Amino acid sequence: MFLKIIQPFLFLAFVLGYDCSFGQAEGLSKVKSGPAVIRAEFKTTDNIEEIQTFFWDFIIDQGSRTPLAREEKIKPEAGNLFEGSMETVTMTWVSPPIDNRAFFSMRNGRFLLIDRFIIEPGDSVRIRFDMNMGRTLFDGPDAIKYKSQFEIQAAFETYKFRQDQVLLTGKENFWGDSQRDSISFFKSQKLKSSINRSVKVLAVPESRAAFLEERLNEPIHEHPAYLVLLDYKGKLDQDFYSLLETQVLGYINYSKAYLFRMAYMETEGFRTLFNNYYLNDITETPENAADSPNYLDYLYTRNLLRSALTGIPFIDLVKYKDKALNDIILTKYIMQNYRNLGNLEEFLPTLIQKVNDPKLSALISDLYIKQKSGAAFPSLSLTNSNKEDVSMDLYNGKYRLLNFWLPGCSACAAAYKNYLSDIEKAYSSSPDFELIHLSAEADHDRWLKNIASEKYGSKNSLHLRTDGVDDPLLRHFNIYAFPRYILLDPNGLIVKTGNFPSETDSWISLIEGLINEYQ
Repeated sequence: MFLKIIQPFLFLAFVLGYDCSFGQAEGLSKVKSGPAVIRAEFKTTDNIEEIQTFFWDFIIDQGSRTPLAREEKIKPEAGNLFEGSMETVTMTWVSPPIDNRAFFSMRNGRFLLIDRFIIEPGDSVRIRFDMNMGRTLFDGPDAIKYKSQFEIQAAFETYKFRQDQVLLTGKENFWGDSQRDSISFFKSQKLKSSINRSVKVLAVPESRAAFLEERLNEPIHEHPAYLVLLDYKGKLDQDFYSLLETQVLGYINYSKAYLFRMAYMETEGFRTLFNNYYLNDITETPENAADSPNYLDYLYTRNLLRSALTGIPFIDLVKYKDKALNDIILTKYIMQNYRNLGNLEEFLPTLIQKVNDPKLSALISDLYIKQKSGAAFPSLSLTNSNKEDVSMDLYNGKYRLLNFWLPGCSACAAAYKNYLSDIEKAYSSSPDFELIHLSAEADHDRWLKNIASEKYGSKNSLHLRTDGVDDPLLRHFNIYAFPRYILLDPNGLIVKTGNFPSETDSWISLIEGLINEYQ
């Protein structure tokens, strides 16, 4: 009789989760240093072979992925009845020790499940991704911290989902060049309703300026993400809430500044908008601005606008009260623009001295060591058209211009059409110089189709590819925007990685000068 009673009780205890926990026993976010523990459950009919996790001690530049994340690939295990995870696969991720706060992302193949969430020492959370029902659930001592970030990011997407698409063009009848586009355009205009969106064409300066002014005047505190944030006021630790608020304010303001930068035209109306919204210094920044990647993006973009439209050097605009903030903004500027600032050997060592934070100056120094003139090109594997692994060492013996391109990149296609094709023809049979096209493409068959199209290079030229945009070679050279160029000498040493010309004659002069000097 005793056995008959105790066995059902044990079954219920496990099913109902009686005294059954994962990760750290309590919310340990009060500790000053330690790991975070995240348990993830995936409910799906699809097979999940591995989950990628990404960890950053800090993030200063999301565009150039600086610094690089620590990546880990975890193979999930089948869930079971006794852990309350039937019909799921599960994994547990334990972070490296965290001193203050860090950032975490999680990806399932091409699906980004968590995007740079703020994590703190001692965090313990369980997340279920129910992919069958399209739900994400949070539990555990620190569930509210993760749930709030998830909902705020969803609110950013809600805002974008509500807006009509905007097309910035210099041609009012842009649709007239294509029968397909014209049919689609007029159909969208005809069907526009409360639930059907339609593209908003901004072709003339007046319409662009009016649209921008409307966006710039939108009240920040009425943005869906800010309203979600307010729901958590008093429920989150005050310091954590304050950082989330800075993240939200940073993202909203960055989005406005970025749109202004993209839509700008040199007219009196745009100048007036600039003078009203961006000309003056920001007198006060949030105390935690240096800890917020979104707010850093906003300050950086704002200063780009101010520098471009006032003529004041960017570096002279970086004068915040917080010295740490100055270091980060300056580092962001260097990481994104060093290729276009002139001779790397002349200016980069000087700029490094302006950065006081040793962690940041080390990042820039590492960049300089890898890309300065005379540095060796790394012996990393590339793939040729026969799916063979090759090294750039195989092609030593002549000057080589490496053209890094990305499929679908209009700037890459334009660069080939405007000057690279001329260089290719001029040196097609040269014993001293070769143009090599390097694609950031993991799909071999798709890459071959792009080569055949000859939009990015002649099919008769040498084509190689990396294993996608996250390839070690691209990381080594900090290449996350395209096109990019690297010039190598006959011994496989770097001649230059930036500040290249944009006209055929200047390219030819550069190449001929190098060949004559070498001979």
